[in-house]
Amino acid sequence: MTKPFVIVALAAIGLLLSGFNPASGDAQQVLAIDKVASKIGVTPQQVQESIGCMLIEAERRLDTADYLQIATLIPEADEYRRMATEACVFKGSVSSGDELNAALGDLGLTAEQSRELVIELADYLSVAGDPSIGKLLIGAQK
Repeated sequence: MTKPFVIVALAAIGLLLSGFNPASGDAQQVLAIDKVASKIGVTPQQVQESIGCMLIEAERRLDTADYLQIATLIPEADEYRRMATEACVFKGSVSSGDELNAALGDLGLTAEQSRELVIELADYLSVAGDPSIGKLLIGAQK
């Protein structure tokens, strides 16, 4: 065995153990909170609480099976929901996109930052799961 072969073999094993799927040609998708926060100009905590708000609204507006398709792809989904609840951003039931935008505004996000976050999360869901899951999230925001 030569050194280059060993290096390639070890790299392949590492990729397989990290979630790389050779059949799909891509690595396991990761929700990078810090990257999203930096991109839209908010703190990581604001992103986490905002995702929690979106999850709460999605659960209220979607069928359970559809909601679970979204929630199972978001690491720490239950924690983000808890954070949103503890931030007291909901003034009662959140049943519309306007109420969600008000809640995200209470977290300090502008309307543009809220839109960007929804797009970022929908893009993540589309790659991590399926494009239809990203569309489910967007549909729950209307």
